[in-house]
Amino acid sequence: MPTDHYNAGQTIFEEGYPADGVYFICSGKVTVSANRGGKLFPLATLGEGSVFGEMALIEDRPRSATVVATEDTWCYKHNKDVFSNKIKTLDPLVSKVFHD
Repeated sequence: MPTDHYNAGQTIFEEGYPADGVYFICSGKVTVSANRGGKLFPLATLGEGSVFGEMALIEDRPRSATVVATEDTWCYKHNKDVFSNKIKTLDPLVSKVFHD
C-alpha cells in the first residue's frame, strides 16, 4: 500500500542530501536528473513498478541525483533500517550483489 503522495512537479529528494529511504513507485512517474554545471540533466524517467533511491542507502552516501514527480505519484517508502533488514534476509548470493 502506498505511503507517500507527490504532486506533479514536486521534488521528492535533491542531489547531495542525505538518504532517508528507498522508494517503490506504485503509480505515476518521476524524472531522475543530475546537476551538471548548475543545470539539471535528465537521466531517466521511471514509472509504476520502478525503484529509486536505493544506491545512496547501499553506498551510505548522499543522493547522487534529484528526483521530481512528473505526474501525480504514489510511492511506498522504506527507511534505511527497514531496507537494510530486507537485504539481510535475501539469499546470501543476492545480498552479496547489493554489498559489492
